[in-house]
Amino acid sequence: LLDIGIGNGEITKFIGRNFRNITVIDNNKLALNSINLKDFPNTINLNKIHKSILDYKFNKNEKYDLINFSHTIYYIEPQERETLLLR
Repeated sequence: LLDIGIGNGEITKFIGRNFRNITVIDNNKLALNSINLKDFPNTINLNKIHKSILDYKFNKNEKYDLINFSHTIYYIEPQERETLLLR
């Protein structure tokens, strides 16, 4: 699972129960601190990235079964959206 812009973490915690590997990206340190391994009974790897999605460099070899990018994209300027999504 890759969750970009986790907000209060409730969606991440609900969906994340079904994944062994979770990566969360958020530029809000408080949001990242609200997510912990104990929130996911089956998770063996939780990777927290404190960075803006606009600054994050994706590795094209990384594969995810699910990417959650809800409630985030409207914060990105329209001219930057296409570039971001095509990276």
